[in-house]
Amino acid sequence: VAEKIATLENQLEGERAQVAEFAASVAQLRKSVSQAEGNIRQLKQQVDTVKATESVQKAQMAVAQRYGNSKSKLQTAVDSLERIKQRQAERAATMDAAAELASAAAPDDALDAKLRAAGIKASGNSVDGVLARLKEKGKA
Repeated sequence: VAEKIATLENQLEGERAQVAEFAASVAQLRKSVSQAEGNIRQLKQQVDTVKATESVQKAQMAVAQRYGNSKSKLQTAVDSLERIKQRQAERAATMDAAAELASAAAPDDALDAKLRAAGIKASGNSVDGVLARLKEKGKA
């Protein structure tokens, strides 16, 4: 019996070490995702700067060619509109990714909120408290 207990304790220690390693891996992955998002944000800012510079240069050319044909002016306006649409789509995707990460970061909080809403879990989580709530629900 003692040998079996010792074996189980050794297995438990091994599994605890594995859990700690997995938790560290998860933390590292989240940190990597956060850094990648920061890099993406910086790259998008640089892209926006390049696009703004391009737009300013096009505007300067338009002023220089004041008497140019209207087709090129219309094309510049269409190009600007497309850039604005693209920038808005990129920002929407970034916000969606941030919301997805936020929801993935706290799944336990969502579960706790659902349990509290169902009356199964209260802020004081004692066995007697849970049993009392369940008995009251059964009477109602």
